[in-house]
Amino acid sequence: MVLEETVKSVEELFKRLDEDISKFQEASGLHCKWGCGACCLKPDIEATTLEFLPFAYHLYKEGNLEKWHGDLGQIESPICAILHPAQGGAGLCSSYPQRGLICRLFGYSARLNKYGKKELITCAIIKSEQQAGYDKTVASLDGGMEIPVMSQYYFQLHA
Repeated sequence: MVLEETVKSVEELFKRLDEDISKFQEASGLHCKWGCGACCLKPDIEATTLEFLPFAYHLYKEGNLEKWHGDLGQIESPICAILHPAQGGAGLCSSYPQRGLICRLFGYSARLNKYGKKELITCAIIKSEQQAGYDKTVASLDGGMEIPVMSQYYFQLHA
């Protein structure tokens, strides 16, 4: 598979996930605080190269790949190379449309526990500031509420 096809496949997966997350957010009522980005500041988040391929390809198409690569040593945040803590808006990502899979999944996806039960993966801020909605959503998951499952999207990404 050529690079462009791989990038297109990853972007299509992201589009499907974004649609699934929108449906989940609508059904659950859960949402991030405008401009929060607290999840971006966790130092132990792991991401794969493949999920950031659309970001690298975007830089390449825009003619910014070499400049961006040269600027890597100047990046303020050791946490994420595209994190921009001073940025206002939906989050702290300097390239939000090309953010990685983990960035899309966190907050609005589930993991499967050892019994195959879906467990909501979200942040402490949503849990505390939207506690009633969070509790209702957790109960609804037991009733079959649709939610993206993290492992399923990573399997699709690697396929």
